[in-house]
Amino acid sequence: MSSGVLAPIVIDHLWVSDIQFSILGDPAENMRLNVQEQHRIEAATKDESGSYHLEGSLLVTADLVDEASPERPLVHSHAEIRIWVSVPAAIDKIGEDPQRYLAANAISIAYSHARSSIMVLAGMSPIQSFILPAVLPYSILDEGANGEPDSSEEE
Repeated sequence: MSSGVLAPIVIDHLWVSDIQFSILGDPAENMRLNVQEQHRIEAATKDESGSYHLEGSLLVTADLVDEASPERPLVHSHAEIRIWVSVPAAIDKIGEDPQRYLAANAISIAYSHARSSIMVLAGMSPIQSFILPAVLPYSILDEGANGEPDSSEEE
């Protein structure tokens, strides 16, 4: 793969700090997926070489609920991801804001990691398939303040 298609971001650390997948009830006729995310992104720091570094965390909660009683999930899952990312000093030359670039990429990478971790657990259960939707990381940054939950519902 040529270097022209690879992002300059480096994933320094990426891990699951908490995960759960629980089947709490039998399937219902009209089920809906409720997804919430909550993130915390620190301010980017610049080291002596000019590289930028950022730490963050993301909590994804996904519940399958019966539309008749949405307050009681039939399937509950959540995954909390910790991430540290960095970019070289050259990011300044391409006109990107390092904080925004790192934050959006950290959210995207952490959400993908949470989604795939939940999918693995679902695959080992009678549910077998539990696919969370893709997200728009820049929209998450624009809409949700640090620590405030963002949510969506999928039919």
